[in-house]
Amino acid sequence: MLREGGASVQQIAEKLSISQQAAYSLIGDVKRGGVAVNGALKDGAMHYSVGEAKKPKAKAATAFGKSASVSAEPSAGDQ
Repeated sequence: MLREGGASVQQIAEKLSISQQAAYSLIGDVKRGGVAVNGALKDGAMHYSVGEAKKPKAKAATAFGKSASVSAEPSAGDQ
């Protein structure tokens, strides 16, 4: 639906027979999956559609895993 010109939360909820809150959640899941979702106010309601793909931020991609490692050994302050 988002690729076919967009849809409102109400339209998504009706088409999938789910609540509006569940439709909002699905839109969030699509966003977290890396798909760019655009929202535009149309006829007094937000209409969501697929936009251009997001590029991952270089800082976020390189920063993960550079922190202190986690181990099962107690730290010096735990004694």
